[in-house]
Amino acid sequence: SSAVRRRTGEYPPARLLLPGGLALPHQVVRLRVRDLEEAKRFYVSALGLKITKEAPGLVTLADVLALSSRESRREQQGFKSGTAEVEPMHVYIETRDLDAAHRNVRNARTTRLTEISSSDNRRRFTCCDPDGNLVEVFESRR
Repeated sequence: SSAVRRRTGEYPPARLLLPGGLALPHQVVRLRVRDLEEAKRFYVSALGLKITKEAPGLVTLADVLALSSRESRREQQGFKSGTAEVEPMHVYIETRDLDAAHRNVRNARTTRLTEISSSDNRRRFTCCDPDGNLVEVFESRR
């Protein structure tokens, strides 16, 4: 029941969408983050993505989004990858319970949280993750 989900902080799982609704099976997008634990809390606790694989320095969510430390394995081994900053990414997420996701993101005190709006007959909101990546959250079409 919804009361049980609210009490335990659980709600139907979200899933990652690629721009334009493109879904490629067995493809994983790597998102390099400054603080892996903080990013994991945001995507799991606030947005409801499920951890599907976890290893030192890497967390895979919903089998499509891999969070990894900005310090790559090559850099750990002494190779420099250049001095350019990592550009922010744009992440699309779809969830069955948009209201719960919005409440959770608001409680996480993230920056740039918009109110829920509708466009193209779909409800959505936008926020930024802890690293400043733009996250658009859409309500699933039933």
